[in-house]
Amino acid sequence: MKLVVVITHGSNSDKSSVGFTIANAAKSAGHDVAVFLTSDGVYCAKAGYADMASFKPFKGLDDLVRQFLDAKGTVWACAPCVQHRGLRSEDYLPGVTVTGAGPLVEFLAQGATTLGL
Repeated sequence: MKLVVVITHGSNSDKSSVGFTIANAAKSAGHDVAVFLTSDGVYCAKAGYADMASFKPFKGLDDLVRQFLDAKGTVWACAPCVQHRGLRSEDYLPGVTVTGAGPLVEFLAQGATTLGL
């Protein structure tokens, strides 16, 4: 199964932790998983941003993001959203790709199920 989790919230919401928890569970189960960060969600994978974000009973957001990246999960950050917030590609954790919608559309065209948070 292919799954794309679209995250629109930053570390100020438990929705980002829920999204990465689901992405990690699907990746651990052997599925092809991508996370698309858009709107304030682009902050989630910014280096140092999620270090103090934690919503009990979830793991810390920084741990969830790093776990997903360490498992070779795909993380895309919406390029226009990144640019709008004055961020740069260099601001992100290694393994995060700042991109337009093209890779997301291609993933969806290959049959990915979408979950939006």
